[in-house]
Amino acid sequence: MPNGPIDLTHYGIAQLRLNAFCGPGCAPWLASLLLPQCALCVCLAINVASGGPMGARLFPVPQRALGVGLGYNVGIIVFGAFAPFITEWLNQASGDKLMTA
Repeated sequence: MPNGPIDLTHYGIAQLRLNAFCGPGCAPWLASLLLPQCALCVCLAINVASGGPMGARLFPVPQRALGVGLGYNVGIIVFGAFAPFITEWLNQASGDKLMTA
Protein backbone atom coordinates (compact mmCIF):
# COMPACT_ATOMS: atom_id res chain seq x y z
CA MET A 1 0.00 0.00 0.00
CA PRO A 2 1.71 3.25 -1.10
CA ASN A 3 2.01 6.15 1.33
CA GLY A 4 1.27 9.77 0.58
CA PRO A 5 -1.45 12.07 -0.67
CA ILE A 6 -3.00 9.46 -2.95
CA ASP A 7 -4.07 7.36 0.04
CA LEU A 8 -5.57 10.37 1.80
CA THR A 9 -7.42 11.28 -1.39
CA HIS A 10 -8.84 7.77 -1.61
CA TYR A 11 -9.83 8.01 2.05
CA GLY A 12 -11.73 11.26 1.40
CA ILE A 13 -13.48 9.91 -1.69
CA ALA A 14 -14.48 6.73 0.12
CA GLN A 15 -15.80 8.77 3.04
CA LEU A 16 -17.94 10.92 0.75
CA ARG A 17 -19.33 7.85 -0.99
CA LEU A 18 -20.02 6.03 2.25
CA ASN A 19 -21.78 9.05 3.74
CA ALA A 20 -23.91 9.43 0.64
CA PHE A 21 -25.10 5.80 0.49
CA CYS A 22 -28.14 6.62 2.60
CA GLY A 23 -29.47 8.93 -0.13
CA PRO A 24 -31.64 12.04 0.02
CA GLY A 25 -34.72 11.90 2.19
CA CYS A 26 -33.31 9.05 4.27
CA ALA A 27 -32.78 9.52 7.97
CA PRO A 28 -29.39 7.98 8.76
CA TRP A 29 -29.13 6.00 11.94
CA LEU A 30 -26.11 5.90 14.19
CA ALA A 31 -24.67 2.58 13.02
CA SER A 32 -24.87 3.59 9.35
CA LEU A 33 -22.73 6.62 10.18
CA LEU A 34 -20.27 5.09 12.64
CA LEU A 35 -19.45 1.77 10.98
CA PRO A 36 -18.05 3.20 7.72
CA GLN A 37 -16.25 5.93 9.65
CA CYS A 38 -14.60 3.40 11.98
CA ALA A 39 -13.59 1.16 9.08
CA LEU A 40 -11.97 4.05 7.23
CA CYS A 41 -10.27 5.32 10.39
CA VAL A 42 -8.61 1.94 10.86
CA CYS A 43 -7.32 2.08 7.27
CA LEU A 44 -6.07 5.63 7.80
CA ALA A 45 -4.37 4.68 11.07
CA ILE A 46 -2.51 1.84 9.36
CA ASN A 47 -1.33 4.25 6.67
CA VAL A 48 -0.33 7.07 9.04
CA ALA A 49 1.51 4.74 11.41
CA SER A 50 4.11 4.04 8.72
CA GLY A 51 4.97 7.75 8.39
CA GLY A 52 7.48 7.86 11.25
CA PRO A 53 9.72 5.01 10.10
CA MET A 54 9.42 6.21 6.51
CA GLY A 55 10.57 9.72 7.48
CA ALA A 56 13.45 8.25 9.46
CA ARG A 57 14.69 6.31 6.46
CA LEU A 58 14.31 9.18 3.98
CA PHE A 59 16.67 11.63 5.67
CA PRO A 60 20.08 11.22 7.34
CA VAL A 61 20.21 12.04 11.06
CA PRO A 62 21.64 15.60 10.79
CA GLN A 63 18.93 16.71 8.32
CA ARG A 64 16.04 14.59 9.61
CA ALA A 65 14.22 17.29 11.61
CA LEU A 66 14.59 19.81 8.79
CA GLY A 67 13.44 17.39 6.08
CA VAL A 68 10.42 16.03 7.90
CA GLY A 69 9.42 19.37 9.45
CA LEU A 70 9.79 21.38 6.25
CA GLY A 71 7.85 18.87 4.18
CA TYR A 72 5.05 18.67 6.74
CA ASN A 73 4.75 22.42 7.24
CA VAL A 74 4.81 23.27 3.53
CA GLY A 75 1.98 20.78 3.00
CA ILE A 76 -0.01 22.30 5.86
CA ILE A 77 0.50 25.82 4.51
CA VAL A 78 -0.44 24.96 0.92
CA PHE A 79 -3.46 22.78 1.66
CA GLY A 80 -4.56 24.78 4.69
CA ALA A 81 -4.54 27.99 2.66
CA PHE A 82 -6.83 26.54 0.00
CA ALA A 83 -9.23 24.71 2.35
CA PRO A 84 -11.65 27.68 2.75
CA PHE A 85 -11.78 28.16 -1.02
CA ILE A 86 -12.47 24.47 -1.63
CA THR A 87 -15.25 24.34 0.97
CA GLU A 88 -16.88 27.47 -0.46
CA TRP A 89 -16.66 26.02 -3.95
CA LEU A 90 -18.29 22.78 -2.76
CA ASN A 91 -21.08 24.75 -1.10
CA GLN A 92 -21.74 26.79 -4.24
CA ALA A 93 -21.43 23.86 -6.63
CA SER A 94 -23.81 21.65 -4.69
CA GLY A 95 -26.20 24.35 -3.45
CA ASP A 96 -26.28 22.54 -0.10
CA LYS A 97 -24.84 24.48 2.83
CA LEU A 98 -24.36 21.23 4.76
CA MET A 99 -22.21 19.70 2.03
CA THR A 100 -18.99 20.35 3.93
CA ALA A 101 -20.38 19.90 7.42
